[in-house]
Amino acid sequence: MPIFLPPKSLATNSVDTIDLYAYRLKYKRDILVNKLETERPPEIGTADLWYDRSLYGKIDRHGNIIIPRESLLRPLRTRDHKTYYTLDFVSLAFGQMVVEMAKYSSQNLIPNQQTIFKSISPIQAWAAPHQPYHQYMVGIFDRFVLNLDAKGIQGRVKNFNDFVEEFYTYVRDYVVASGSPFTFSSFIAGALTPPYVGGLIIDLSRANPADDSPKQSLFIDDINFNFYKNLANKFGFAVDRNIPWRLVANLNSKSMQTIMAQPAFNTTYQYGPKNVFDRYYTKTFILDYSLLRDYMYVMYTSLLQYKPTYPESTFYVCKRNVGGVLDRNIQRAELPDYDKENIYTYKDYWIEKTFRFRLLELKHNLKEEDIKYIMKRAKVLYTVQSPNAAYKYLNSITKRFFLAQHNFSKI
Repeated sequence: MPIFLPPKSLATNSVDTIDLYAYRLKYKRDILVNKLETERPPEIGTADLWYDRSLYGKIDRHGNIIIPRESLLRPLRTRDHKTYYTLDFVSLAFGQMVVEMAKYSSQNLIPNQQTIFKSISPIQAWAAPHQPYHQYMVGIFDRFVLNLDAKGIQGRVKNFNDFVEEFYTYVRDYVVASGSPFTFSSFIAGALTPPYVGGLIIDLSRANPADDSPKQSLFIDDINFNFYKNLANKFGFAVDRNIPWRLVANLNSKSMQTIMAQPAFNTTYQYGPKNVFDRYYTKTFILDYSLLRDYMYVMYTSLLQYKPTYPESTFYVCKRNVGGVLDRNIQRAELPDYDKENIYTYKDYWIEKTFRFRLLELKHNLKEEDIKYIMKRAKVLYTVQSPNAAYKYLNSITKRFFLAQHNFSKI
């Protein structure tokens, strides 16, 4: 049955589901699109981060999940004297755009009354990922401990190895089963982490992205909107068609590539030793191993402080065949530094645990014998070549399943 589209999108998050779908479809088909083409792609100079490029800035051209190197972030020009960051060459491009818009406005070359685009200033840019991930992991741990109490299974965790195994089961049955992430890579790529994390996005307004009507009436219909869009394109930015006050650094544009090639940055979007994703970003699969290990250690230490003992019931029989149950609390085993360094090593323990946790988050067809073969090969690479060689090999496997769940051609 065909869907009859309304004359205008009035979508908000409070609209009924059926109406919301029609409104969203109306906006997607008619606003800032090339109406001469059947598929109605985004209008030239705009980008669609909602539907087509949701992983932009979170993934490189090889399909690796990434985060920026914070040492290469620089502050933006602002009106409110607050500090917002993007990648350094993006900051320069934005600064040049701000200066040019101010020149046009001050010289009356564009209307400077009754317009939102009289001048521009950021209100949101790069967002640091580690603190939100930390808070997220704290929440998972808290719920894990509550689950041990609620199910009366504190006795399953007698030592660190028990803890990791029980935590794995909890993540499988409750966290990942509900569609939530666990590893840092999955957290970055998922919907819980906003696109700001890539250091390529600048918001110029606090308007509500879920409310379609003001997008058109206040922004797209603004007398200076086309000037604003063309100026953004001139300096290497695309305008997000679903959030028209959002600028997206277009790494594939000639303008942005010209800035990137300057000696101060000396990078390029093209493949090679100067590729921007290799020079400006860190691949998260490398971080997953140390982060998982560190969180497991910290969580177990917290459990020892919060619940140092676990209950154990023992049935006993007296000489006269009179029995009973002895309830007592048993001390959980400590985790000495010696064990961390000699038993729970990356090669012998953490690469397999991290790999298995990552597989929980992916739809895959690996059988247990496949996983054991993969781990055997990874440990050989770890010893013969390097830890990074093992990590890269394991990532090549998980990445294949990850990309199968996304349209890589539209990153």
